[in-house]
Amino acid sequence: MSNIFLTHKDAYYKNIKPVVADYAYRGKRYHIDFALAIGFCDKNINLCDFIQIKRKTDKVIPLENNLCCIIFDCVDAKRVESATQNLKKQMNTKCNTEEFFIEVVTFSEYENDLKMFNYLFDDLEHFLLNKSYKTL
Repeated sequence: MSNIFLTHKDAYYKNIKPVVADYAYRGKRYHIDFALAIGFCDKNINLCDFIQIKRKTDKVIPLENNLCCIIFDCVDAKRVESATQNLKKQMNTKCNTEEFFIEVVTFSEYENDLKMFNYLFDDLEHFLLNKSYKTL
């Protein structure tokens, strides 16, 4: 997966950017925070099939069968833990604890969608290259 990941990183950003753009605009203009999460499962399962979003303003962005991003709208650093725990529970039903990766950042931490993306994917790349997966 790490080789595939490295060659497709730009394509992933191109898929994510148009979806995140409206959230980033609202974050800059109106100070409405949001969180961007990345989920990866070592098993070849479609994460989008079982990740349930509860609000219409949240979005799941499929990147690969076992890799996706999730946008949690109006979630600040204080409430991101709850969103992360819900995501972890959903992923834990399909992936073993050792076999999935979750990372979440908020717009207020980075104030730029590219910085958010780079942090998430650099962290994912690090874990994939080191063959260690983390759960929050």
